[in-house]
Amino acid sequence: MDASLARLLWALPLVLVIGVAAIWALKRWLHLLERAPGAAAPLSLKQSLSLSDRATAHVLEVEGRRFVVVESAQAISTVELGAPRPLAAWPLRPRGMR
Repeated sequence: MDASLARLLWALPLVLVIGVAAIWALKRWLHLLERAPGAAAPLSLKQSLSLSDRATAHVLEVEGRRFVVVESAQAISTVELGAPRPLAAWPLRPRGMR
């Protein structure tokens, strides 16, 4: 019993010191793995719309490209959206003219 108590008395502080050192190291160097401030997230949810009780449409942006994802109880389908056209590219006609 005396030998196991002696092992416990030196092993417990050793484990505690190693744990504190590991926490200190993670706090010091873990921030280096984070994204730079202001950097865009690689995936972001832009909008969601419930189409019915069992179907939902989502607009996702992945690295600047937009996708529409429609999920339902039967399937999930994905369509990539093209780049939005600037307003000047839309044909403008006066009313009543074809």
